[in-house]
Amino acid sequence: MRSSRLYAAIFATPVACLPTFELRECYSHGDCGGGLCSAAGRCIGEDDDAGTSDAGPSDAGPSDGGTGTSTCTLTDWRRVIPSDGNGAQVAIAWGNGALGIAHAIYEQQRLGIHFVRTSSEGVALGPSIPVHTATIAAVETFVPLMVFAQDAFHIVYLERRGLPVFDRLHYAKIAADGASVLRSAAIGPREIHSYPSSLIFDGRGLVLAWTDVNSADTYLTRLSLSGEVESTGHVVVAIGEAPSVAFNDRDGELGYTFNAFTGEFMSQNLFFARVEGGGVDVLDEIAVTSTSGDAAFSSLAFDGEAYGLAFETTSSGTHDVYFQRLMRSGAVLAPPVRIARGATDISAPRVLYNAERGEYPLVWQRREEPGLLSEVYFALLARDGTPIGPPLRINRPDGRASRPDIAWSGSEYLVVHEVVENQRQGAYLGSVSCR
Repeated sequence: MRSSRLYAAIFATPVACLPTFELRECYSHGDCGGGLCSAAGRCIGEDDDAGTSDAGPSDAGPSDGGTGTSTCTLTDWRRVIPSDGNGAQVAIAWGNGALGIAHAIYEQQRLGIHFVRTSSEGVALGPSIPVHTATIAAVETFVPLMVFAQDAFHIVYLERRGLPVFDRLHYAKIAADGASVLRSAAIGPREIHSYPSSLIFDGRGLVLAWTDVNSADTYLTRLSLSGEVESTGHVVVAIGEAPSVAFNDRDGELGYTFNAFTGEFMSQNLFFARVEGGGVDVLDEIAVTSTSGDAAFSSLAFDGEAYGLAFETTSSGTHDVYFQRLMRSGAVLAPPVRIARGATDISAPRVLYNAERGEYPLVWQRREEPGLLSEVYFALLARDGTPIGPPLRINRPDGRASRPDIAWSGSEYLVVHEVVENQRQGAYLGSVSCR
């Protein structure tokens, strides 16, 4: 269903009309006298006793996160996808007592998807199995997404190949023991220039958020647990990108975020949409950010009462990572909290909600200066968004790390990221223990 209300908001609403928080300028929470420093660089709630302090510089560079001392340590770190296979673009999910890893692999001028199960320490529990192999030379890699639901691993990935170029989304269902592919099927027509960005299980089936790159329309597609398309609908028409979706199990609805261009100078800002339970129809939309810089690369999770939103923004003149809680309606519940700041490039934030511990783990990719290698970091946030300790670097400093994904094993956080070594791509697993 086309979202005419949001379409009108994008083209007709000036930035000044969108929600914004502006008091005095700040660079960190410590500048705000007990208040919080917003994504726009303005103090919020200076008269309130926010109880938030500035931890100062950490291993992740300048950061606003950190109340108390760090409670998380990197307990193990090892290669899980060898660099000699040129594997890249990794997705992970914990299920059936093991970590499932889906990854792209380039072999003999063909791009494909493989799957392997490992222990929480990264030890393979069986052979790597091929999920998909291109029949002709591919022109771009795959982008796997994965969840574990109903005793199986479910993977969605992109195949881009041929001249002229065309895309096709694919689905694969992997047995819980990782020994076999139970089902594989194409999703939708092949001519759509698509990019998948978020996949969840909502208690009924799978929900996939993706973008038609040619038109910049964003979509939700509902899939059965066997990969059959049940329904597809527009969420936003024109200039929407990078959608993320989360399931609100309290109301039986979906929360959906994406970035879109707004205002006279066409800055990118984040929007939130409510989507009906069991369907793809938009119930309501609301602007979440309104900044002078761009806000993008959002990741959304639901904590039983509210949504937790992680996003990247350039509102301060550098690339920063922020976290913000939203009401179930999408209205801002609390001011945004800056988690990491001061980098020339920050992207790919990924946030989860851990109901067992009542906290949000967050990972992202960061490059401090142009030309330097990118790195991957982890931060832990309380349910209200307060950072617990400074960020923790996951990768070693001599490899280019990127595209992190995160899972909870029941006892520790598992972070898998890509790495480039000697111009070959592989993947490493970091185990993070938090007390």
